[in-house]
Amino acid sequence: MIRINRTTLAVVGLALVTIGLSVFAVGTPIADATTEPPAPTADAVGVQPQVSDNLSLTAYNDGTYSVKQGDRCIPITPLGDGYQTAEEYYDYRHPETNPSSYMYSSHGTTHLQEGDTSRLFLHDGGDGLNLGIVHGELEGSGDGGGATFVFSGLPDGEWAVTDDQYDIDTENGSATNDDVWDSRADASRVSWTWADGRTDGGMYTGLGDDFSITISPAFNDAADLQLNDGEITDWQVVSGDDRDPQTTSLDMTEPIELRSGGCTAVTALDVEGSSGDSVSVNATVTNQGDAEETVTVPIALDGEVVDEHELTVAPNGAVTFNASVSIDGAETVSVGGASASIEPDDGGFASRLPGFGVPVALAALVFVLALGARQRR
Repeated sequence: MIRINRTTLAVVGLALVTIGLSVFAVGTPIADATTEPPAPTADAVGVQPQVSDNLSLTAYNDGTYSVKQGDRCIPITPLGDGYQTAEEYYDYRHPETNPSSYMYSSHGTTHLQEGDTSRLFLHDGGDGLNLGIVHGELEGSGDGGGATFVFSGLPDGEWAVTDDQYDIDTENGSATNDDVWDSRADASRVSWTWADGRTDGGMYTGLGDDFSITISPAFNDAADLQLNDGEITDWQVVSGDDRDPQTTSLDMTEPIELRSGGCTAVTALDVEGSSGDSVSVNATVTNQGDAEETVTVPIALDGEVVDEHELTVAPNGAVTFNASVSIDGAETVSVGGASASIEPDDGGFASRLPGFGVPVALAALVFVLALGARQRR
């Protein structure tokens, strides 16, 4: 008969408990307690999708801008040479300016002007990034017109140019100043009316690096001021080089969002293989814009960028790329602002209890069997 004393019984019990914990740990990964609804999709065992704005493609790719109207996104490039201020670029002249003019119009944006057309643009100037608007054409073929724009979400800047808003001088200038400029906090409501062969518009300075401005338009009969017989037939955004500006027509009845950031975003994220020292990352970058975009996509671990991928995405196209990332104990991997929590597939209690695990349990069991065999002798 085999006699098992208390010491032997304790060792056997310890071995069985250790084996049980080890098997439980291998079969049951420990998941994070918190998850957030994903902006992109994330399909992988061991990851929980999250969103990280500070490493989004918009934040990471400085100097990209776009106009969004409904489902449409239009990437735009600021005009200007980086030296002229907003006032110098627009060059608004009336009888009291130097040089002076009785046309009460913009003399600096003639290369952007078009009769019976309203245009908006971004301007890179010596005073920073600015928003520009010009209606009509100086000494052009247009018949004048009227427009009302409501701006919301304006950054902490100012209207450096107000075409028209001036002190009335009945001796040297115009006896009428019909345009209405109403600004409060981060909002403005501006109503313009202009005659044939002249312009109206303005320049807002101080956009900064991060902004989102909503512009709600009203033209012609829908505008607050209707003092001319002219009619605006097109609303356009201007982009590119001053020597060869590109125009894109907008819906004249719908608001737009003028914003920092382009039209690309990470729309799908798949992270696999979190059982070892690395993970395989599959990400899809989608361009919702009307033009090709080249972006730098950051890959980060716990918020620290460890790799970058430069991608060129066709208009309304998508690119999927794969990367192997050494996780080095990290808990979160992110790609262009889409992030996922890394959950160990083979972790659990066994991996978190130093000195225990299946090998130790088997060794303990062998010791018990050997002890029992010795007692039989």
